[in-house]
This record gives sequence, C-alpha cells and structure tokens, in this order.
Amino acid sequence: MSTKIDIIGDKLNIPTDIVTIIKEYYYDRRGYSIEEQYFIEKIKKMRSMERIIVELWVWKKLNVSVCWMNTCSRQKKNIKLFKKMIHSRVGRMKTTYHTGCYCCIEDEIMAIREAKTIGIIKDRRNT
Repeated sequence: MSTKIDIIGDKLNIPTDIVTIIKEYYYDRRGYSIEEQYFIEKIKKMRSMERIIVELWVWKKLNVSVCWMNTCSRQKKNIKLFKKMIHSRVGRMKTTYHTGCYCCIEDEIMAIREAKTIGIIKDRRNT
C-alpha cells in the first residue's frame, strides 16, 4: 500500500533511501501519522467520556450513596490483575473492573445499550 510519502517520493523522483528516512520520521512504529494519532486519541477520549457518563447515570438511577462506588468483594479479585497489567505493559490491555458500578464487562455492555436506547448517549453507528 502506498503512503502519502511514497507518492510524493515517486512524483519528485526522490531516492527510496531518503523516502524511507522520511517515513521513519513521519510515522510512528505502528504506522500512524501525527494526524492519525491525534484523531485516534480524540476518539478514545470521547469513548472514555461516554463510559463515565453512563456509569454516573447508572449510579444515579440506582439511587445509592457514593461509597457504593467503592470496591466490592467480587471486584477485589481484579485488583492484582489490574496492577500486573499496569506494570508489565506487555500484550493487549484489558479492562478490569476493580472499582465502580460494574463487576464485569457484561454489566457495562447492558448499561451502555440501555443508555443508547433511552438517548443518554448517541449511537454512532446510526449517525
């Protein structure tokens, strides 16, 4: 697949060695440009904000105190896994539920689906 840099290099007849050096400077090790990295970070921030909004909505809907957001016994099992993933930084990160409203991913998925049907957050697939 040709990148922008390859196309420019071909049009200007720049040697491939120089094009390679430019690509190493322009793209990160995963192959994303600075603009693409900014766009990805923007999407991640929107999604994390949606998750926070839904969790606060669930908390308000349940009408419980703030201390209910603390760790429950089921969530305490995930604390070691959470700390291990932070320190190792190896492999794909996994969401662990060690605090907050949810005990597992199924709880969060159900809450997000309900929030989308009610209109708390937008369903991006339909926009």
